[in-house]
Amino acid sequence: MKSMFRFCGLLLLYALFVLSSARGQIATPNVSRIEIKHVGPPAVSDEMVRSNIRVKTGDPYRPAAIDEDVRSLYGTGLFYNIRVSQETTADGVALTYVVQGKPRLTDIKFRGNAKFSSGKLRKKITSKVSEPLDERKLFTDSQEIQKMYQKAGYPRTQVKYVLDIDENAGRGTATFEITETPKVKIMKVEFVGATAFPQSIGFFEKLFHPSHVGLRKTIKTRKHWMFSWLTGSGFLKDEQFEDDQEKLKEFYRDKGYIDFDIKNIEFLKKDKYIGAIRESEEFKKVVAEADREKTRILAEAYREAGRTKGEGDARAMRIYAEAFGKNPQLYKFRRTLQAYETILGGNTTIFLPADAEVFRLLGDAGKSKKGKSP
Repeated sequence: MKSMFRFCGLLLLYALFVLSSARGQIATPNVSRIEIKHVGPPAVSDEMVRSNIRVKTGDPYRPAAIDEDVRSLYGTGLFYNIRVSQETTADGVALTYVVQGKPRLTDIKFRGNAKFSSGKLRKKITSKVSEPLDERKLFTDSQEIQKMYQKAGYPRTQVKYVLDIDENAGRGTATFEITETPKVKIMKVEFVGATAFPQSIGFFEKLFHPSHVGLRKTIKTRKHWMFSWLTGSGFLKDEQFEDDQEKLKEFYRDKGYIDFDIKNIEFLKKDKYIGAIRESEEFKKVVAEADREKTRILAEAYREAGRTKGEGDARAMRIYAEAFGKNPQLYKFRRTLQAYETILGGNTTIFLPADAEVFRLLGDAGKSKKGKSP
């Protein structure tokens, strides 16, 4: 009986395996046909499109492989739009690659620009009339126009491009829509909460303490003054304002304020901004701890150096004592030479009598050596 149950179980597993295999074969049809369709004037030949398609007739239908083909076609930089349609037939799945070549730019327009002429803006962009439309270049051009406005003191000016494409003709126009904002004149700059460093340094303090720096000198944003028309300062510029915030953070952190941050920025009456600065007491704790550690390390180093020097001096004295005790004449001779070395300079000439002490010692040393020779 057990053998019968085991046989039936194996038979059931085999039937399920065959059924799942059959379902898998049914669920994965083959590609029966591949067609190419152009929207508008053909940008390239059908052969060129097929050379960039890896899916072939008779291959298993796999959506992932079709997506890879679309990416490959876009990678050529020749197409503006690509889509693939599928049709289930008795033989499998028929694929149609619908491709649209990049339309030619017939005109580039500017709308909403009052501060700069269209001719001046046209010099800032890289997109040109009669060239294939490239949305990446158009996006970059809009960013460049926006930066141009910001540098001129027109913050928060918005620029975007709008396309008008005739698919059948393969032509299109691009319009840069500009939303200008007025210039923001800066009448005053304040640093609220800044107590560790002064907002500005007086003339005499700067004269006697050149290293002292005020917060105003750390940033480039300045209040408007009589020569702003010449220097270009005194107007709010978004890019410069963001750079100033980073410079303030770097200035404080270089001074040890690791927990420094700009808490808030407020604009008052469109002509004044206040930066709320939060300074951390953690800086003082870090510096105090570092000073204590420095003092401890130096004390240990001095103590170890003194101990090593003392041991060396004591050992040298023992060696000198042993040597001089065995040969008193050597000690006397060394002391005489030290005396001459102290008295005489590097270019000094001295005349000694024949009975000078140094000669007598040299003579005694020679006699002693001669007497000991065999």
